[in-house]
Amino acid sequence: MTVLCRVLGLDFSARIYPGRRRLRDGPQIGLVRVLRVRLGPDWIWTYEVSVAVGDQRAWDARARHRVTGVTFVVEAETRLRDAQALLRRIHLKQEMDGQPRVVLLVAATRHNRQALVEAGDYIGESFPIGTRAALHKLSQGVDPGRDCVVVLGPVVDHGGSPISG
Repeated sequence: MTVLCRVLGLDFSARIYPGRRRLRDGPQIGLVRVLRVRLGPDWIWTYEVSVAVGDQRAWDARARHRVTGVTFVVEAETRLRDAQALLRRIHLKQEMDGQPRVVLLVAATRHNRQALVEAGDYIGESFPIGTRAALHKLSQGVDPGRDCVVVLGPVVDHGGSPISG
């Protein structure tokens, strides 16, 4: 296939998934689960929350603090591939959903850490609050004040197995 693509002047791209995983989004579910556990029981979680009525796009999760009422939405990424596409997708969702506080939740893999370094200020401009500060504020039910990037791991799939990237 790659030879044929090369002859045609195309790049070949494919995705493979472990056969034992029943859910394609298992790693994302595991990543949100890690955040939920880290923040504790004071949060009420809703999953796959529509951005707007009639819009097929959704946030991976929305959380509301039981006491303070602080809310945020989660966009979970298990493998960072395209910073521009990611930011465009999130910003469009924010515009449609009334500019909610966003936590960009990223799996703590070697690949993702390098991608965040490469993206540098590009992602940092939109998500200036880092993991430590975001988790500190959110665990207290306090709005961090700006959108956040939170890097957490290990990501565990639905069967309890660590997933590496």
